[in-house]
Amino acid sequence: MIGLVQVPPLALGTGLRYHFAICHHLSLPEDGDPSSGANELRQQLCAVGCSVACLRPDSTTSEIADCITASQCLLLYLGGQQSRSSEYQGLFGSPCCHEQLRVAQLSERIIIGVKETSEACGPPDFDAEERLCSAGSEEATRCAWALKQVCFMERRTAVHEIPAFISDVVR
Repeated sequence: MIGLVQVPPLALGTGLRYHFAICHHLSLPEDGDPSSGANELRQQLCAVGCSVACLRPDSTTSEIADCITASQCLLLYLGGQQSRSSEYQGLFGSPCCHEQLRVAQLSERIIIGVKETSEACGPPDFDAEERLCSAGSEEATRCAWALKQVCFMERRTAVHEIPAFISDVVR
């Protein structure tokens, strides 16, 4: 149970180790932790009994494949960051994200999205994300469907909203 909302125990499919693999990016690790929203989400999911993997942007293709194929669901955490040059750096500009989406599609994993709403964590810019897809590599262009096909729910952070939000993600 989290707050007033009871989350049913989750079973893992045969041969799986994780309920969720969180796809996120770290734009400016030297400026603090821009993925704090993804880390909070991971902690909240773990608190209700989910096993969660978070791959780093420098993960190898074999690490990505091992993690995604061992997960029931790929959770796209969409938050935005500005680089030092004021250029938007989003999830869909990350080669690691492209590979995670490719593996999730090939292994027929459920893909859900959570978009950040907090200014402190960096809300996403869907127009900038779309530009990253169309101006990027062939993989980025191939992954552009996720912006249009995956339903992104808003991450709710108010104390009274967190239980219902986590319950929605788990469902």
